[in-house]
Amino acid sequence: MNLITMKYLAIGSALILGLTFGCQEASQSDGSLTVSNPTALEQTSAQVVIPVAELESKGMTADAQWAPHVAGEIVPFQYDDLDLDGKPDELVFALDLPANGTETVTFTAAENVPEFAPRTHIRLGKKSESGISPITEAARLVTHVHEETEANFQFEGVGWENEEVAFRNYMDLRNGMDIFGKTEAKLYLDNVGLDGDESYHELSDWGMDILKVGSSLGAGSVAFWYQDSLIRLTSDDADFRVISEGPVRSTFELNFRAVDLGDKKIDVTHTVSISAGTWYYEADLELSDSEGIVVVPGLVNLHEMEDHTLGSESAEALFTFGEQSENADVLGMALMVSANNLGTIMTDSISEEIPNTYAFLLNPTTSHYRFYAAWELSDERFKEETSFEEFLRNEMLISDSPLGLSWN
Repeated sequence: MNLITMKYLAIGSALILGLTFGCQEASQSDGSLTVSNPTALEQTSAQVVIPVAELESKGMTADAQWAPHVAGEIVPFQYDDLDLDGKPDELVFALDLPANGTETVTFTAAENVPEFAPRTHIRLGKKSESGISPITEAARLVTHVHEETEANFQFEGVGWENEEVAFRNYMDLRNGMDIFGKTEAKLYLDNVGLDGDESYHELSDWGMDILKVGSSLGAGSVAFWYQDSLIRLTSDDADFRVISEGPVRSTFELNFRAVDLGDKKIDVTHTVSISAGTWYYEADLELSDSEGIVVVPGLVNLHEMEDHTLGSESAEALFTFGEQSENADVLGMALMVSANNLGTIMTDSISEEIPNTYAFLLNPTTSHYRFYAAWELSDERFKEETSFEEFLRNEMLISDSPLGLSWN
């Protein structure tokens, strides 16, 4: 199942329904919407996603933008056209919720929607003789040579960020995932990797590239286990396109056609999303033919870090923690998946082509995962392993108890 077809999704501070980490349906009645936090944890930037069809069933017709309000104040929101047919599919907004508390959301047709402060962003900068221009779609380069990719794209590919953390994907055959750590909660990617600037591999005022990927699966790159072989997700015919971008979340697709698995070729859509106020990105994979295939998202291990696991009713996490950043300081990284989706955990380097990797083996029909990056220079909580583990346990606690939605 593709992320953008799910109704709602609830993990960490985000509400996501579907096959992921728990389900909670909104009750059917007219009026305002009550959003309840069933946990003993305060939730900030808790994301609420409502299909436009749901709004229409409540009399909120599609000819207007219905703006959410709390206590009479407008809440930053966006409407996303997820299938790019020119019609909005989902209303998305985020709330701060007290522990075991509720908020009542009312909706008003908005004539003049204010410009909300951006809290998520996607950046692909195309280089040319005249400079660097932002683009929303591009073909993946057919090369493994990073100098060629760097000559074509700002910081070698597409980047995505919220205020807390940023990630990037090398737009070439390597298809690697990397991490930009931040020292201050802001959006920075428009100004990272510009010609003539200091290297983003060195610590600067905003932060730096904190991960060495090498030939591993890096920060959540994907391979397939097929007929006793581990095969990296890559293709000579592949591209990127933005699906939606806004103050609450941003989503894009990495599309791969004719991925060569040996005795067959498949098409793959890798949908990636980042939400405001979180420390992770989330991803879904859709395969044109999943028979005999195991999906393998990975986590780099170039510093001989011990692997750790955590589990809850709805989620499983695989994480490392220690001095493994490129600044020689503490970085915690984690993969988190649905407990129902997990096949097993791979902690050995079983492929010469993809070494130094810990990984989950996932059911290919429900391949949703999240990748967390927690750098000590971003947040004091991430200096100690005990507090990073507590953070992950709280993320799982929230995933076990999704937000409640009730129409009044």
